[in-house]
Amino acid sequence: MMNGHHQPYIQAAIEGEISWLASAITGERNDRLFKATRSLASLGIREGEILRYFKPEAEKLGLRRS
Repeated sequence: MMNGHHQPYIQAAIEGEISWLASAITGERNDRLFKATRSLASLGIREGEILRYFKPEAEKLGLRRS
C-alpha cells in the first residue's frame, strides 16, 4: 500500500472479491466469505483491513460476527 492506496491489481482483487461475495446465494455465503478472505490474505492484506472491506457486504447478506 502506498499513501493509503493499493496497487491497481490489489484494488481490482478487492473489488472482485466483494462482488463475488455479494452474489452468493444462501448456503454459499460462509464458504465464499472464507475463500474471499483467504484470497486477499494471500496478497498480503492484513486481517483488519480485510474485515473493513468485507464487513458491510457480509452484514447485508445476514452474516454477523458475534
